[in-house]
Amino acid sequence: MTTISIEVAAKINPFLQILAERPDGYHELSLVFQSISIWDSLELTWSDDITLICDHPELPTDRTNLALRAAYLLHSKFPDRGGVKIQLTKRIPIGAGLGGGSADCAAVLVGLNHLWELGLSVSELQNLASRLGSDIPFCITGGTAWGRGRGEMLTPLPTPDWWVLVCKHRNLSISTAWAYQTYRAGRFVLEARAKSMENWQEHLENDLERAVLPHYPQIARLKETLIELGARALMTGSGAAVFAIIPTIEWGQQLAAQITDRFPDVDTWLSQTIAKGIKLAKIPVK
Repeated sequence: MTTISIEVAAKINPFLQILAERPDGYHELSLVFQSISIWDSLELTWSDDITLICDHPELPTDRTNLALRAAYLLHSKFPDRGGVKIQLTKRIPIGAGLGGGSADCAAVLVGLNHLWELGLSVSELQNLASRLGSDIPFCITGGTAWGRGRGEMLTPLPTPDWWVLVCKHRNLSISTAWAYQTYRAGRFVLEARAKSMENWQEHLENDLERAVLPHYPQIARLKETLIELGARALMTGSGAAVFAIIPTIEWGQQLAAQITDRFPDVDTWLSQTIAKGIKLAKIPVK
């Protein structure tokens, strides 16, 4: 018997433009996905049933969990391969806009492809992932990519060499669906903008800030403080996390200490940009 041990990375969105409303209820996007070195860990072991165990008490372990939905999706296509026991150790904060749920879902798809010896290609896994969520196709590989459509149409980009300080109010979580619904309800003007990714690293932008920050002024204050302290800062995804791009680990450590001092309810994570978002190993089990 074999256990698949897999680590999957968080993501930030240094660039997120909403270009148009779509008739399917989603939005047409132009955004950048960037993996950073904050990792969830999963172990997948063959079992008669499909089960999920998680060390985070607030995370559901029923079929509302994307990781479990991924297992059931593959099982529906390959019912003769048995089941899986999934053990999930959460380190990516939830409700933060860091893609933790999407990452875990992608990890199960990739891990089961190896555990059940399915032989699916990356593109086949990404096609399956797109049925479960817009961010999940990116998480199949991670790294750096330009996303279009709902975010599932991906073009690889060079990975920048950044230190990234992630900051999040400890007890604050934001629903992605709520953020996009609030943006749509706000009837913000959707400008026709160029979709070129040339020099994207120089221009941090997130249209969802226009919807989220007025409802969550504490996030706006956190971002403003990071900028006042000399960092380039932006809310990632739908929030609630804000990230700062910093030149050195030493400055990142100093900045984290300053944020903790000013915002006692804010947690910080010092990370780096990475060119691959999944690490996998097979562990023989006696």
